This record gives sequence, C-alpha cells and structure tokens, in this order.
Amino acid sequence: MANTFVFSALENIVVSSTSRSLSTLRDTVRRNLLNDSDYYTNTDIDNAINRAYRKLAEETLAYTINSDQNTVIGTYLYSTPANKIQVLQVIYDNFRLEHDSISTFLNLYSTTTSPTAYVGIPNKWADYMLSQIWLCPTPQNVKTLSILYAGYPDELVADGDVSVFVKRGDDFLINFATGDLLLRDNELNKSAIYDKKSREDLDHTKRLTKNKPMFNDRSRDYDYYGGF
Repeated sequence: MANTFVFSALENIVVSSTSRSLSTLRDTVRRNLLNDSDYYTNTDIDNAINRAYRKLAEETLAYTINSDQNTVIGTYLYSTPANKIQVLQVIYDNFRLEHDSISTFLNLYSTTTSPTAYVGIPNKWADYMLSQIWLCPTPQNVKTLSILYAGYPDELVADGDVSVFVKRGDDFLINFATGDLLLRDNELNKSAIYDKKSREDLDHTKRLTKNKPMFNDRSRDYDYYGGF
C-alpha cells in the first residue's frame, strides 16, 4: 500500500477553502486571457493547467510516495509505480541501499552468468529501464522493500480539486497555462510575458520545497541520503 508524504514546507493536501480550487485557477486564467477568453473552452484551460501541474511535479520532485512490496527469493528486478518520476531512495529490510549505475551491475556478470547466481543481502540498487529497479546482490530472503519516489499527483479534474503543492505553485499553474494558451494562439509577445512570470514562480516554488519530507504520522525528518 502506498503512503503519501508531504514536505514540511507544503500546505496540507486537504484544503477546505475554495480559493485554490481548479475552478478558481480556471477563472484566473480566463481573466488573464482578456478578450480571447471566450475562444477557449473549460477543457482547453483545464488541460493547460494540468500540463503545468505535471511540470511542477517534475521540476520540484516535491510530491513523494512510499511504495512497499516484498522481495522474492531469486528475483533481482522490481517494478516501480506507474506515476513515478524518479526513485529517491530504496530501503531493504530497514536498511538504506546505495544507488549505483546499471553499467556497474552489468559489468559484474558475463554473458553466461545470470544475476540470479549472485545472491545475498542487497546493498545496492540501480534504475533499470523506465519501470524497474535492480537489486544487487539478488535477494536470498523475503523482506520488505520500500521505494520512496517522487511522482505525479492525481490531475485536477473536479472544480473543487486543489493542488498538493505550496500556494506559490498556484501562480505557476496560472501563468504557465495562460502563456501556453496564448502561444497556441500565436500571441507571442503576451505569451512571453507569462512565460517569464511562470519561470519566476517555478524558481520560487522550488526554493520553498527544498526542505526534507516529513512522515505524516511521525515527527522525525526523513533524509533521502542518510535515513533517519
């Protein structure tokens, strides 16, 4: 079962106010578009906002999720969730594994030697393709494998949906979406203004989300690279 973590710099994911809702973001984008606002449907604007939302997740890596699974004896490849952007840390049986490159692992084996022949207690992991990680050595026991990763949050669909990111991120969503739509309409000068604003908003949001993530049910900070 996946657990969602939020950075201590992030606001609560459950927000009762409608001031940050998708409908409010959409209305603000419409005001920015001025006379062109009637040209765009709600779907056009919502799609642009969600493109910005995905980019915000990719740039900040601030939406983190922990996915747990059990290792299988003799199996060295393990799937990562479909909404993963980047694996941040791998914990095997409560021990943090060192990140290594796939080329290092491949050099350990010849064309006739399988990784399954090298079993033991894993101490390293590497990204494998787009949707798996490789543990080395190959696990010899059934243990809990926890993968902490930055991922994509669910898209904003309903009018009342609210972003999981800090409030400054809303400014990025609005300005990026506005510039994106203006660019589609070949309004290059106006689009450039909102593009500049969105880049400033993104830089500011990234600075706000540099803090380490904090478990929702614990008071201890969690360090990507050093554990607890």
